[in-house]
Amino acid sequence: MKHLVCLIVFSTLPLNAAPKFPFPQNVKYPYGIMPTTVDNEKVQAAFDDFMKLYEESPDGSMARIKWDTETYTVSEGIGYGMMVLVYMDNATNNTEEKFKKLWKYYNNFLDPKELMNWKIQGFTGPTGFNDRNSATDAELDVAVGLMEAYQQWGDQKYLDDAKAFLAKIAKEEVTTDGYLKPGDSWDTQFNPSYFSTAALQLFKQASDFKWDQVITNSYSLIKKARNASTGLPPDWCKKDGSPVSAVYKYDAARIPWRIGWAYSWYGHADAKDICSKIASWISAKTGGDASKVVDGYNLDGSETSKYNNATFVGPFACAGLVDATHQAWLDNAYAQLNKLVDADDVYYQQSLKVITLLLLSGNMPDLWTTTGVEPLKRRSGAVADSISLSLTSASSPELSFSTATSGQVDISFHTISGKLAAIPVGGFFPAGSHRVGIHCSLPAGAYVVRLHSPEGKLTQRVTITR
Repeated sequence: MKHLVCLIVFSTLPLNAAPKFPFPQNVKYPYGIMPTTVDNEKVQAAFDDFMKLYEESPDGSMARIKWDTETYTVSEGIGYGMMVLVYMDNATNNTEEKFKKLWKYYNNFLDPKELMNWKIQGFTGPTGFNDRNSATDAELDVAVGLMEAYQQWGDQKYLDDAKAFLAKIAKEEVTTDGYLKPGDSWDTQFNPSYFSTAALQLFKQASDFKWDQVITNSYSLIKKARNASTGLPPDWCKKDGSPVSAVYKYDAARIPWRIGWAYSWYGHADAKDICSKIASWISAKTGGDASKVVDGYNLDGSETSKYNNATFVGPFACAGLVDATHQAWLDNAYAQLNKLVDADDVYYQQSLKVITLLLLSGNMPDLWTTTGVEPLKRRSGAVADSISLSLTSASSPELSFSTATSGQVDISFHTISGKLAAIPVGGFFPAGSHRVGIHCSLPAGAYVVRLHSPEGKLTQRVTITR
């Protein structure tokens, strides 16, 4: 008979392999509002769908995110993937190694200016002249991924890489007068959906470049280019704000997500102005019913297409994050986003779905400024009284635990040095008490057990004897 003895000792031992901010976090951001209710299962499901696009190289050394044409990968997808993997890490998802492999892929296909060529065939390289040179939105997202990875996993290399990378962005993808270029090779037109003002604000933590000027210019150009009535900005425009084509389609669709994100994190007044105007218009346009959102508009608000998909619904929902007057729209659009199953155009739909769900559900906070950021239910990291953990002594060992709130529960065993040893529990559990069999064989010895649930975190040291 096997005898397992649990010594209930709360531990402060560092667990180097574990995330400091495991999914789900469900924080309430410093600014704006949140959907009335959030569903972490839907976020996890969207993540699982997104990860079907993840593919490792034959030798397992690097990984890519498959594009719409699955034999190709675009740098934008690497950026989305790196951000998503930072925020989705927990004992079940275990994402850090995947993050590292995407970062290695990025660095394996650099152009002469040491930024990734925007389009790569598989694990080989760019195939034509038009596939070369960088795309600035990808670099901004990759940089966010690196900076948040430093806070999530505590590895100094991520911060060192971020600092060196930001220097390249500043040199190659910002004009001398402080505008974000579309990439590292030209600047005759501008793409407002690349203007990630949350990222630019974050970069000030690691770089003394003139990011404030770039932020100011980004907001100014969006406001110059947008339609006065609808608030819709174009896919592309010139520096004076005149549209290159007067349409709001698959590029511009990302703008409310990026700008709503900036308001949630930092409370930029320009972000509130831009998003509030868009939220007011789309709510009125659809009668508050996000199922009536379509995938293309002229800037005057007339429809150019008919399909309802996550690429448009998700960012339009994010526009509502900026003010309580948009609560009804936010709740409706969030609910519609959760209903959508995107079978076509898989890469782009799934990427925008998971990244907007992360933001909308409170699972995408700035890990550099967590002070004062409150979870929707409890302060992050608090050991809630409603969580208990015990290890039974039996021939078929079991874990017993209880939570007061339904949600994702992850329990992992780590060696004292921090190495992951086993994940006996990982999944959705209703509120109440639970007993789960341990279907793994652990050698006798001391372990650190980590439990994460919607109610908080618990760390205990246990000793297994046989």
